[in-house]
Amino acid sequence: MLAPAGTPPAIVERTQQAEVTAALASPEVKERLAALGADAAPMPAGRFRQDRSRRELKDNAELVKQAGITVQ
Repeated sequence: MLAPAGTPPAIVERTQQAEVTAALASPEVKERLAALGADAAPMPAGRFRQDRSRRELKDNAELVKQAGITVQ
């Protein structure tokens, strides 16, 4: 789950902790994700920003470079 830049931290925290984490813990959601071949991996928003999104940007930049893709 992502939120727009500038979303108040209290809203991010509430949504993440009270809503998303609770939903991901429910048996129904776990079963549905498993049927899609996915696993839930909730993490604090700050960690997501630092770890996952930066890593994906770096990896994708490398793929774009290797493929020779340019902006038109």
